[in-house]
Amino acid sequence: MKSFGPFTAYADALKAACPLILSKPYATVSHLQESDPQLARRTATEYCAWLYYTPEDQYEMSMLADQSRPDDLVTGLRSCVLPAFVNDSRYAAGSLKHIFALHNHPFGTRLSAADLRFIEAMANVHEWRS
Repeated sequence: MKSFGPFTAYADALKAACPLILSKPYATVSHLQESDPQLARRTATEYCAWLYYTPEDQYEMSMLADQSRPDDLVTGLRSCVLPAFVNDSRYAAGSLKHIFALHNHPFGTRLSAADLRFIEAMANVHEWRS
């Protein structure tokens, strides 16, 4: 398992993760929406990853996933299937704290209902605390 980091502060990890995700092919297609909406729908790719906290008091980003949901081709939307847990062989199972689920919106949209359902589901899985 390859990760991106480590960082001592989550803000630094986020500052590094955003340009990395947005630099991936077709991570943003809003520029194509007016000129060629069909091409925009076909090429748009949503990437996702976990920002997680390690037992060494460091923040890391998991590998990027770009696997879409099967119904994305039918709906014309893009989503990313993010596993519920990071498997980092350097650390014991259950020792990582999942902090943020990161992903781009290729069409420049806001959080969707599906995003909010995923956030709620992961909060239940990971027992997040303030």
